[in-house]
Amino acid sequence: MKSIGIRSSIITTFQGSDVVIPNGDLLNQHLTNWTLGSSRCRSEIKVGVAYGSDLEEVQALILDVLKNHPSVMVKPEPAIWVTLFSDSSVDFSINYLGGSFYDD
Repeated sequence: MKSIGIRSSIITTFQGSDVVIPNGDLLNQHLTNWTLGSSRCRSEIKVGVAYGSDLEEVQALILDVLKNHPSVMVKPEPAIWVTLFSDSSVDFSINYLGGSFYDD
């Protein structure tokens, strides 16, 4: 939330653009605030690896990176699974609980 005015509010997106929203729209629809109660949120990353890759090794490497990253929470443990065998890759979905990069 960048600013709250009498008639409208301005929200800055993750990509850096500003969205002007009439306050009536904010009050009449559901609003999701990802950081109101906590700076932690669940994140998902999708990764594709080449066919012929050792899938167990890929999962182990991804898990090792997540466990050693300071913004990834230890509990619940990150979840990694194969979601799709596409035309040119084996696709993984990686889900984890992360903290804010702004936390001290």
